[in-house]
Amino acid sequence: MGRILGVLRDFLSFVISSFFTNECLICHIPLYEPDGILPVSIQDGWPEGTVIFLQNRFSFNILWGISLPGKVLCNDCWLKLRPVSDYTFLDDIPVIAPFRTNETLLKVIRYLKFSGGISVAKPLSWWMAKALRNYASPCDSALLIQKLIIPVPLHNSRRRERGYNQASLLASCVSAELGCRFSADLLVRVRNTKSQSSLDAPGRRENVLKAFDVLDINKFYDKDIVLVDDLVTTGETARECIRILKLNGFSNIIVLSAGKSLSAAD
Repeated sequence: MGRILGVLRDFLSFVISSFFTNECLICHIPLYEPDGILPVSIQDGWPEGTVIFLQNRFSFNILWGISLPGKVLCNDCWLKLRPVSDYTFLDDIPVIAPFRTNETLLKVIRYLKFSGGISVAKPLSWWMAKALRNYASPCDSALLIQKLIIPVPLHNSRRRERGYNQASLLASCVSAELGCRFSADLLVRVRNTKSQSSLDAPGRRENVLKAFDVLDINKFYDKDIVLVDDLVTTGETARECIRILKLNGFSNIIVLSAGKSLSAAD
């Protein structure tokens, strides 16, 4: 019976994917490239493992174990992102990200946040997990599994409207990639706020002030925290989350995002 169900699931995946428009989000070319086709050249600055990523056949589940392709961008458009190997600080907290925010990354994040683009989470989280591994020294890399991965939370009303929290999707995928523990409800948003993208730095700071709280602290007390968001721009949202976490006794914190702006953590 299990084998029959598996064959049926694979067949349904094939049928659904036949009707699924699997094209690059940026240039709109089909993404069903044969294995082994890579860009003519990979620019300087891209880290070791880029070829492995470009050859990876990412997929995501939609229901009942049925999966669809999840590469999102063609190889050439992935290479339009701006990789970074350094890290910055938000006050005394390190901010880790695989990419600088540019127009290509913004399109990917908007697709994730506003167009139901959950397929973005796996390939982005692959790079985020790699960036976190690279940040950890060889003696610390084995300790990554002890960290607790948590997302910047959405207010319940916003999450119901969107259907999911994009930061939580990224955080859960990073957790799975690294084998770390994941919690979606340690940090909660207790006050609905305006979109940060329309505000300047002082406005962003005021917008998120006292917007978060920590629940069930005893369940996770004294855990090393990796706080995950999609982008870090001015850093005000992450800074307020960090403030609340520190007030509740969490002092060893890292911020991890898919992208950061040049102004972040200045």
